[in-house]
Amino acid sequence: MSSTELRAHLRKVNGKGCRTFEDIRLRCRVDEVSGCWLWSLCFEDNKTPKVGIPAGVLGERKATMSAAKASWLLSGRKLAEGHVVWRSVCGDSRCVNPAHCTALPRAEMRRKCGESNREKGDFKRIAASVANAVQKAIKPDVVQAIEARIKRGEKQRDIAAAESVSLCTVHRISSGRHVFSAGRVQPLLRAASVFTWGRPE
Repeated sequence: MSSTELRAHLRKVNGKGCRTFEDIRLRCRVDEVSGCWLWSLCFEDNKTPKVGIPAGVLGERKATMSAAKASWLLSGRKLAEGHVVWRSVCGDSRCVNPAHCTALPRAEMRRKCGESNREKGDFKRIAASVANAVQKAIKPDVVQAIEARIKRGEKQRDIAAAESVSLCTVHRISSGRHVFSAGRVQPLLRAASVFTWGRPE
């Protein structure tokens, strides 16, 4: 679909959201070679196509979901409880063609994702895993001891030397950003969880 045709269609529906399977298709650029329906509108974190579904279409309330999941459901396919929509054919995160997807339990999706090496080398996942592992190498009792020293007003450089940790680690604990900090104020890097692998919809 050309950009002109897409704009004409969006003017026609007048911001009423996706109500039909055809509404989904018309918001995509179809790759004639691969058969992928490449989403043309909103993405979450520049990766996952997102779409708003009006109340009364797939439920009583208005919903925002992945375009792949909406495409799956609006095509008449069923999604059992606990199942996710996974791109099993092309693996293109922009594709919302239900023929390129399958519905399966999340654990099965993770297993298949591991077998296919999908997401291998994703730097955010690797960086988060390394950061998590490094932080957990410092035991909770050491973190508590460092926090006690900080409360007593000791200098961070002296604490680092006494506890045999890096100054960076002491600073992270002081600011509540260590995984074992008592008053942790900031989550670890995004995408650290294996539950984000494969970007299920």
